[in-house]
Amino acid sequence: MESEVKFHWTKEFTPVGRSESTYPFHRVNIEVADVEFSPCAVFRQVVGFDKLSDIVCDQSQLYMWQKGVPFSMLREEFSAFMGIVFFMGYHVLLNIRDYWTKQSDLRVDFVSSVMTRQRFENIRSALLFNDNSGTQLLQRISHQKAGK
Repeated sequence: MESEVKFHWTKEFTPVGRSESTYPFHRVNIEVADVEFSPCAVFRQVVGFDKLSDIVCDQSQLYMWQKGVPFSMLREEFSAFMGIVFFMGYHVLLNIRDYWTKQSDLRVDFVSSVMTRQRFENIRSALLFNDNSGTQLLQRISHQKAGK
């Protein structure tokens, strides 16, 4: 497991114990504690991915339970699922099932070795980010297309 790296983003201020890095898109101040960190670790910390994973796993399990369908998802499975989704964003095939096909010209071994197609589709059908059981929430978002 990668070591925990704490980040604090600011516009201009670079206090002691921080290093300023310049990237093609912007200058970034990152608290560095003499730790090697990967782009994945930076992403996870900046996005709050571990907390997001917990919320999504809990809400997805609750949603499927409310539908009467047995379902469970681990944080690691959600991470793998999101990795596949990010990968699909730049390696685009016409059909999602093509990533797992037996045809050698379409199959993507990276994707098929991480998760089965059936498990990917199960997670995709269960994915939920908020609890729909509260009536006040339902009334509040009933007029919003992006409410769910």
